[in-house]
Amino acid sequence: MNEDFKPLEPMDLITKSVDELRKIIKDKNEKAQKRNLGGKVRRMLTTNENPQEEQRWTNSTRKKSVNMEGHTSEVFACAWSPERSLLASGSGYATARIWYIGDGPFNSTIPNVLVLNHLDSQATEENKDVTSLDWNREGTLLAIGFYDGQARIWKRSGELVSTLNKHKGTIMSLKWNEKGNYLLSGSIDTTAVIWNVKSGESKQQFGFHSGQLLDVAWRNNDSFATSCADSVIYVCKVGDNKPVKKFSGHQVTTES
Repeated sequence: MNEDFKPLEPMDLITKSVDELRKIIKDKNEKAQKRNLGGKVRRMLTTNENPQEEQRWTNSTRKKSVNMEGHTSEVFACAWSPERSLLASGSGYATARIWYIGDGPFNSTIPNVLVLNHLDSQATEENKDVTSLDWNREGTLLAIGFYDGQARIWKRSGELVSTLNKHKGTIMSLKWNEKGNYLLSGSIDTTAVIWNVKSGESKQQFGFHSGQLLDVAWRNNDSFATSCADSVIYVCKVGDNKPVKKFSGHQVTTES
């Protein structure tokens, strides 16, 4: 056994006074502490022999950001796909973009991009701003809401699937349910609309609010909540003509 950690000898207990025994124990503890401290210092010196090299390694492995340029107006919304390799962004001037980021270092390649254009021959850019967008659960379809009250569904490849016309005012929010068979939109026209994604037709329109709808959120595949400028929240269910619940109490506009 190491000398520093030997227990007191039997003769010490017989021949030494209490004060002498305390001094022996104190000396042993001090030696043990010095031993431990020396070990810590040696480990620190070993792991930090070349701090400049360590800093260079940290800088070389740190991921860098990337600027994704292309929009010519304000970017109002963005959303990652569930796969995390695709980023959708929506701006003014009636355009949205799907950016293919990839898994490599951000500064190694320029992201590929698809441009989704909402303009048609009769439209003007001023009333076609992108206001909201949302990916379905699989990341295969992207829904986009616009200032003019239309919504469109696109494939991730950039192919337009359907154009949804029902609202009479700007779409402020739209969300997929988890199953992906319904799309929910809320508008400043005071209504929420459930869309049948397969047919591209509206399934049901809810008009319970007295103000502009500002946000919508699914609870499950069949029920959802709407929040509004009238400071009221309604919980509704697909197929029901009346709200399931009504929550009021906010003193100001309920935005989300």
